[in-house]
Amino acid sequence: MIPYERRIGNVALLILILGIQQANGQDECEAANHNILDDRRSVNDPGFLPPDRERYCDRMDARNKNTSPDWKGPGWYRFEGKATFMPMKTPGAGRCGTGHTGWLPGRNTHPFKKYETKDVTYVFHWGDNGYFMATSGGKVTDCGDFYVYYLPEPPDCDYRYCGTPTRPECNSYKVLNVYRSINDPGFIEPNKVRYCDKVDYFKQSPDWEGPGWYRFEGEGATEMP
Repeated sequence: MIPYERRIGNVALLILILGIQQANGQDECEAANHNILDDRRSVNDPGFLPPDRERYCDRMDARNKNTSPDWKGPGWYRFEGKATFMPMKTPGAGRCGTGHTGWLPGRNTHPFKKYETKDVTYVFHWGDNGYFMATSGGKVTDCGDFYVYYLPEPPDCDYRYCGTPTRPECNSYKVLNVYRSINDPGFIEPNKVRYCDKVDYFKQSPDWEGPGWYRFEGEGATEMP
């Protein structure tokens, strides 16, 4: 038997360790621990910003002294204003106050659990022909009502991270379109199959990929009844 005093000590230590881990997972979500990006970074903003047709760069050593007014160097950032999330498809070159636009490629790059963090790679759209340059070392944390992004310094100028007003789940969903209508029978021909939305089940629905965001598409089934 473990002495009562030792058991109490171990429990207290375990609680302390778990508390520290939880606090660390929330650190970057605290307002004091991230910077704000709110200087005309929307994908709807032009590449040259009025009134002086300025093109900004997210580097502290920008050779044309055109460092973005809201850029504080590598670190955690939250998008605010007209652009509150990072886009998951290219805005194209010459948008959001820069020439080479930064975005976050991939349908499932944003985490969807509170205080979950994902390692990500950002991409910059370079040139009219759709060339891309990647920057690794990024992170994204779900803070519940918003996201924060760890943004490394881009490789050159004019490279700038862009934002969008569209929530990530609106661009990051799977599609349900296989016999989902209330007008479809319970047994699907020709083999009278009854499907189940469970991964690795022997009758797993063909369009089911596990828990996540889904959109209904197809004839007769575009929303839940």
